Amino acid sequence: MKTRFLTFGLLIIFAFASCERKNNNPGTGELDDSGVLSEVELNNPQDSTKTDSSNVLNNYCGSMQMFELWYSEDFSYGNVTVYNDTQYLYIQYDVNKELAEKGWGIHSTYLFMGNYEDLSYLDNGSIDWYSSVIDIEDYNDNPSSVLRIIPLDQLNSECIGIATKAKLNNPDPDGMNPNPRAFIKIDGKLSYPWKTNYSYCIQTCSD
Repeated sequence: MKTRFLTFGLLIIFAFASCERKNNNPGTGELDDSGVLSEVELNNPQDSTKTDSSNVLNNYCGSMQMFELWYSEDFSYGNVTVYNDTQYLYIQYDVNKELAEKGWGIHSTYLFMGNYEDLSYLDNGSIDWYSSVIDIEDYNDNPSSVLRIIPLDQLNSECIGIATKAKLNNPDPDGMNPNPRAFIKIDGKLSYPWKTNYSYCIQTCSD
């Protein structure tokens, strides 16, 4: 009998510890890239992030490129806008206005720029978002918009591949922190940039 109670007690402690680990590490249950893509396709999103330059923080040359941030819900969490001027390439992350008003913000951004052949992958087919080719930046003030700035003279090519995601702060203390990936919309379909060999080419500024 004592052994049975001891075993039961150990199971309770183990379950409690597991819950603690899960709560303290909201990324533990994160979907891999294929899982995110499957959820997006399953939910068949009808809404599209409009190509709206009103939130762009800097003047830019030529045209910009906008990505949509999707995870496992049937709505976009925000967008990523890529543009350049004569000196810098800008990668701007924005949380949807409705979510920002509810207290959502950006925890961190994960960014790869270059040749997609340099990406590292895990056994499940997901990008290894913690490999050396991914540049991670954290934010402490829960911003709804952040800007990453790269000098053009640091780029190795006029056209570069981009893979990125953002980790978002969930204002619900019992909720998870989603990690939406940046999808590009091609012919009405959302696709990972690295799956379609997408590249952003530096735009020329007109006089």
